[in-house]
Amino acid sequence: MTEEDLLFNFIDGLQNWAKQELQRRSVKDIDEAIAVAESLMEYARVGDSSKGKNVQVASRGNHAKGGGDKPKAWNKGKNQAGTSKSEGQGKLEERRAKSKPKDGCFFCGGPHWARDCPRQGKLNALVEENEEPDNGAIHMGSLQILNALHAKAVAKVPMGEGQASMGKGLLYVEAKLNGKPAQVMVDTGATHNFVTMEEAKRLGLKVVGGGGWLKSVNTNAKPLQGAARQVEMCLGSWRGLVDFSVAPMDDFKVVIGLDFLRQVNALVSPYSNAVHIMEKGASCVVLMSVGAFSAKTLASM
Repeated sequence: MTEEDLLFNFIDGLQNWAKQELQRRSVKDIDEAIAVAESLMEYARVGDSSKGKNVQVASRGNHAKGGGDKPKAWNKGKNQAGTSKSEGQGKLEERRAKSKPKDGCFFCGGPHWARDCPRQGKLNALVEENEEPDNGAIHMGSLQILNALHAKAVAKVPMGEGQASMGKGLLYVEAKLNGKPAQVMVDTGATHNFVTMEEAKRLGLKVVGGGGWLKSVNTNAKPLQGAARQVEMCLGSWRGLVDFSVAPMDDFKVVIGLDFLRQVNALVSPYSNAVHIMEKGASCVVLMSVGAFSAKTLASM
């Protein structure tokens, strides 16, 4: 029997509302028709019990209606049609039993449909077992992203003792330059990174000649004394190479400016006294210490 005959016999054996639904969905093959038919649900109204449900319907062979018995030839054709239809239903059941999904069972991956999966009833239990209780736990995601905090504890100095308050002084970080510790001032008003010649010698930096001038606010421009290239610097958990310009400075030994902040994608937070380094793969937070400085300073280098 062809595919079209199987589909026709299957649809012909359904109720009228199911036939209309399959025709509305335009099923093309027998497998699709079986799947759609199994997904349908019949909704029926509950009738009034007083009206009664057992209604006798006149048969086709009732002589009162003028029908009479049908010829034997007609009955023979009807019997043949019924036999063909039953054979088609049997082949449909056989085809359905042999058919297998292309990708296997959705739940266990076995060679059967998901509707026939023996583990389907255990799905809810498996989901409950895999769920982990929260128990009100608090997760600090920011600490995982930004790594650990690194800083030395600085004692607070009370105001009115001749020193600047801890919230109004200059900002310093503890760093290592060329493997040696150094106190570095963070200056967002400086365009480049600077180091004095004396500090460069102490740190063992290699200074090469380089032109340029250093201009501070309300001071005359001074020539640079050279440059220290590719200096290894450690700041918290961050490690990298930084270029410094060697310049004469009276009050500071090492200054990191916008050149470094742009290099590591850093954010300076004076309120929390921290430098947030957001370089990809080396993110960290470095706490700053506040140094007391008696005079008010306007830096622009």
